Amino acid sequence: MKLAHWLKQNRKRQAELASAVRRSPSQISRIANGRSRPSWELVERIHGFTGGAVTATDFIDDPPRPLQTVTQEEAA
Repeated sequence: MKLAHWLKQNRKRQAELASAVRRSPSQISRIANGRSRPSWELVERIHGFTGGAVTATDFIDDPPRPLQTVTQEEAA
């Protein structure tokens, strides 16, 4: 489960998580919005705070989409 989804579903504020895992609210915001990835230590703390609902794999982006081939006619 993505962190942002867990926070919303459980009516928890980013500031509450930040305090519990000893990080700044701005860092938690960046992580929850997918602009930053947490360290392994922080992943463990988040995992504990969420009761195991948010795991390390939840911080991995979706797999990239395959490249589409563009024909010369489409490019023109």
